[in-house]
Amino acid sequence: MKRRLLTGLGVLLGVLVLATLGALAMPSRWEAGARCEIGSPTEAVVPWVSTAEAWPRWLGWEADLDGQLRWAAGPDGTMVWSGPRLGEGALAVVATGGLSWDVTLAPAEGVAWHGQLVLEPSERSTAVSWTTSGDYGALPWSRFLGGAPGDRARDRMQRALSRLERAVESTLAREAREAAAREAAEEADRRAQADIEAQNAAGERAAGD
Repeated sequence: MKRRLLTGLGVLLGVLVLATLGALAMPSRWEAGARCEIGSPTEAVVPWVSTAEAWPRWLGWEADLDGQLRWAAGPDGTMVWSGPRLGEGALAVVATGGLSWDVTLAPAEGVAWHGQLVLEPSERSTAVSWTTSGDYGALPWSRFLGGAPGDRARDRMQRALSRLERAVESTLAREAREAAAREAAEEADRRAQADIEAQNAAGERAAGD
């Protein structure tokens, strides 16, 4: 009985050693990326991605991760979040020149995500590419227990870019409707003014006769 117990413990220890060595051999970081094509000019997309303040409007973490999440302005142009599931953290978006921005999502507890968002303009649309990466942590076992954070991040990033696409295009459509309404109102005012002027002129001619 004692021999079987020692044998079992030896096998378990061997498995743990092999698993630990396997975890150490795994990459210490994960990467993820997402991309979408927005059928809008680049100048319409830039305001939605160039500041941290704009990102919570399309990230969609309230729907995906924490229904009670709250955002607030933080120091140096950052946005800070707080929620019962996600805890606290900060989002920073920093221009790196041209149409690219460094993006950092840093929870107060845990490992930060560091990445980049790039806009690629074409004749009739704008491609948006968002890449990010993170660390599994110092403990090798976290690489096993962490599952596939890159896959989860990729799914959330893709959903966020889909929301960005809808937000940009719906905003442009609303602005177009508002511009058309203003133009119609201005045209109506011009016609009304022209009618008044025509009536005044007719009245003056009649008075002269």
